Amino acid sequence: MTHERDEALFRDAIRAARAQPPAEAGEDLLARVMADADRETVLRVRDMRGASRRSALAAFWAALGGWVAVGPMTAAGMAGLWIGLAPPVGLSGLSQGVLGAQTVEVPLLGTEMLAGLEEAP
Repeated sequence: MTHERDEALFRDAIRAARAQPPAEAGEDLLARVMADADRETVLRVRDMRGASRRSALAAFWAALGGWVAVGPMTAAGMAGLWIGLAPPVGLSGLSQGVLGAQTVEVPLLGTEMLAGLEEAP
């Protein structure tokens, strides 16, 4: 019931709006609108000039998403590096079971040589 009454009120409002002639925009309104548009254009051009002075690193940082995105990416990268350089004991057994092959560990940094722990010839 309410829906039909609301629909009738809406149709009456639309008919009343259509019966009135469209409002004409006055010259003063058009002049104010154009003045606002000119002012906004000047501000946008000024902002664009400032943006072009950014360094390539700042543009790259913004493209990555700033601290919000780079923080978790850095944490994930460091965790991956840590797991890659010092894998947990269970991970090598898991990889052997999944791949079905033996894994070979290759020391990348040669820390034994750096610490002076290499065997004497």
